[in-house]
Amino acid sequence: MEIHQITDFNAPELDVYARLTENQLVNRADPENALFVAESPLVIGRALDAGCAPVSFLMEQKHIEGKGAALLALFAVISVVRSVLEPKLVAAQAGLPPLASLAAMYVGFCAAGVAGMVLAPVLLLLVKQLRDGGYIRLWR
Repeated sequence: MEIHQITDFNAPELDVYARLTENQLVNRADPENALFVAESPLVIGRALDAGCAPVSFLMEQKHIEGKGAALLALFAVISVVRSVLEPKLVAAQAGLPPLASLAAMYVGFCAAGVAGMVLAPVLLLLVKQLRDGGYIRLWR
């Protein structure tokens, strides 16, 4: 996790916190990419517990090692758990090896972003089903 010190209140990194309107954050046309600003540790903790993924944190330097440290640690744990467990869960549900599922997600993300990350494992599953049904022969 990178930490950027902001010294200018006009920095573009602060736009989401200071200059965007609620309508700009909500993004009704694309709700999956909507944003909200959570300001208290309690609200941030509840958002993390609910599965929301933070885009960024804005806090004073003293809180990085103080009050904010627990939130940053929670975010780190959630990120690691998601990156380790989600491929295994997808693989278990689909009958794919976890490494193949993770590789498909990675290749899909590199090729087509988030949509590719979702579609590549589906394509791999389709190829596996065709192979298992005897329609194609790619590997033993």
